[in-house]
Amino acid sequence: MTISRSKNNTIATSTDRDIVFSSSDNNDVHKAIDDPFDKSSTTITNNVPWKDNNNRIIEAGRGGKITWFDGYWWWVGSQPAKMWNDGGDIYLYKSQSLGSNSWQFVRRIYEFPGNVSSSNCRIHKHPTTIQILVHCSSRKIVISDDGIDGEFKLHEMSDDPSGYKERGWKWGSGTVFQDDSDMYMAVSWCDKPDGSCMATTRRGLIYKLNSNWTDFDETDPIVSDFVWPHREAYDMFKKGNWYYLAASETQRWRQSRSWYKRSLTIKGLQDAKEKQMVMHLSNDENVLSMGTQFRTLIRAGSGKWLFGGSRHPDEDPQNFDPKHGRFIFVPVKFIRGVPHVFWKSKFNWDTYSYETPDHDPYQALDH
Repeated sequence: MTISRSKNNTIATSTDRDIVFSSSDNNDVHKAIDDPFDKSSTTITNNVPWKDNNNRIIEAGRGGKITWFDGYWWWVGSQPAKMWNDGGDIYLYKSQSLGSNSWQFVRRIYEFPGNVSSSNCRIHKHPTTIQILVHCSSRKIVISDDGIDGEFKLHEMSDDPSGYKERGWKWGSGTVFQDDSDMYMAVSWCDKPDGSCMATTRRGLIYKLNSNWTDFDETDPIVSDFVWPHREAYDMFKKGNWYYLAASETQRWRQSRSWYKRSLTIKGLQDAKEKQMVMHLSNDENVLSMGTQFRTLIRAGSGKWLFGGSRHPDEDPQNFDPKHGRFIFVPVKFIRGVPHVFWKSKFNWDTYSYETPDHDPYQALDH
């Protein structure tokens, strides 16, 4: 699927037909690129590049996640890279309001050397040590003892305790999840018998970290271990009493379906049946997950959830047009525990009706 610009300045896919995601006022979408910075904005405009308070493209890609603490949403991520194991700088942004034009550049907090991954990063503030920790792929953590403005130093976790590395498996993409004072790490492992990851035999492992969140738990580090083929780009969260583990399909940079498991315990996720998130617009052969790869589900407020998806115009220009940006956020309603995702070209996440959700239409254009 190639993302291209349609006549009415909305997103289209160049296949046998173009799928056009439209809104009630296409001029809003066209003008969104020039939306001025507004630190109080709760408006999200999709299908355009998102810029920070300095009018620069937001560099929070490669699976960077968003976390709330100290009165701000913190978004940490890295520059695009064609290979996940390329080095890359870690950039930090903050927002009080989650609007797509509300993000303020804070600083570049760390520069990884070449061949060290800075993908799938997430930032937290430890409730006891008050350290700021950024967990990234490949068991890399950058830590500041002096808050957001302090010096971040690299800390490497110890060797994986599962034994899969010794069997020739590769530690893949993952995420961390805070549950009160505990921290967990969910990772997708893949077998590499011929040097390439085998999607059909991928495994999911959920680890518990130690009390400082700096290494694996000393006594019982592995909480769940299960086969989860064709799944990657994990995100983990809790809604009510239910733990969720969400993932995208293994499609490299291309758009893909979004899946999840849920359980009343973290250990129970290993036996939970996977289900597919429900998209409105529905998935079809041309458009999957709103033309994105799933990244995260964000609890923005009471009863207010957002689906975050990534596009990859830098890594895969054949399939994505940079005019449509790297990120989308769209509203989510949980119906009997199932995430239902609703396409909106432009909406106010704070005033949107999550109880009676609506979505913008699409138009199929035959050639």
